[in-house]
Amino acid sequence: IAVQTHEQLAQWVDSAFTQNAHYCCSVNFDSKSGSLDSATLRFKGIDNLYVADASAFPHIPNGNVHSTVVAVAAEFADRLTRSLLSSSHSTQQKKNSNEKRREHRKRR
Repeated sequence: IAVQTHEQLAQWVDSAFTQNAHYCCSVNFDSKSGSLDSATLRFKGIDNLYVADASAFPHIPNGNVHSTVVAVAAEFADRLTRSLLSSSHSTQQKKNSNEKRREHRKRR
């Protein structure tokens, strides 16, 4: 492209520029309710609400935002799965323990 004047440069920029916005860093990391716990991605003040997208970033990443979101979301999914499996396992253990107590009481 042969750009020779400031006007031609301005016209070229206007025609070539496209906006590609990736909003990020928009969640509050305060210590109060209505903010995000950066370690767990749990939104404080609302039960079972987690934020695992670009809004949870404390700083704009130097690179592709999408790949960073995918990495954060995958890590969060792994943590949540482990937590749910662990919770399910402990609930089952409590049920088994309660059943054993009931059986023991019946024998008395």
